[in-house]
Amino acid sequence: MLWLSRDDELSERYARAKELQAEMMAEEILTIADDSSDDEIFIKADTKDGKPAKVVMNAEFVQRSKLRVDARKWVASKLLPKKYGDKINLEHDVSGNLADMMRQHLADSGDSK
Repeated sequence: MLWLSRDDELSERYARAKELQAEMMAEEILTIADDSSDDEIFIKADTKDGKPAKVVMNAEFVQRSKLRVDARKWVASKLLPKKYGDKINLEHDVSGNLADMMRQHLADSGDSK
């Protein structure tokens, strides 16, 4: 990675390529999630006595799709954390004077001076 630090133009192109990679992964997530082609499998064909074929969920395919989506989400969150990373919402609501709050705390704990 030293070669990136030595060449500003190359570093900019590399950063742009990584952004595009994250965008591509986000598009792949939608493609994978929308693909239901292998979600069901036949485990028994129609029988001679007229019983219909049995269709069941293909749990392996569904789990593999989930893993593929999760892997792409993770990589995209590392490549473009501001766009695809976890959103952290910090709220802080303090009313009153800090000095008064500290005096009250000390008084409550018995360490008042």
